[in-house]
Amino acid sequence: MEIFVGTLDRIRVINMNPALIRFTLELPDKNLNCLTLNPLIIDKMLMIQEKKYVVKVSGKFNSRNQLIVSQFEIENSDDTIRKLGI
Repeated sequence: MEIFVGTLDRIRVINMNPALIRFTLELPDKNLNCLTLNPLIIDKMLMIQEKKYVVKVSGKFNSRNQLIVSQFEIENSDDTIRKLGI
């Protein structure tokens, strides 16, 4: 499993049932396309603002070189994040 830390950007809902979210993780040297099916991660992502938070994600790459995210953590939490319980 690989771990990446970057800024969360372009969160998009691809499918509602089953839930599928895509997002871009902006790393210092490149942008990484990511997907997740995990409902706990999806609930957190849909509540936060794009380009504001640095997140740490881990997962495995698929055949299309997209990271399938299995773990998600916000690195620079603030009062908003703490109030939401994320």
